[in-house]
Amino acid sequence: MAKPPKPPTKKGAPPTSAATHRNLKQPNPNRLVDLNFKVSFDFKKRMRQLALEQNLNVKDLLIRAFEDYERKHRSGIYSELGMR
Repeated sequence: MAKPPKPPTKKGAPPTSAATHRNLKQPNPNRLVDLNFKVSFDFKKRMRQLALEQNLNVKDLLIRAFEDYERKHRSGIYSELGMR
């Protein structure tokens, strides 16, 4: 008994290379994107209070804290690899 024919695909023809030339661009690295995660109520309260005391918004406090952490903990890794 012969196999039944495959049903036609609904995708259509692929786009031309001229139509896809913009797909290879990298996104702007400075574009703001969401970063969502959950923290405890107490942590959120402490972080907001610290930001207020430093006259910063929470986003800027998080960026500064991350950059400081990265500077302290990655400096050895990059110097070992001869980078940065």
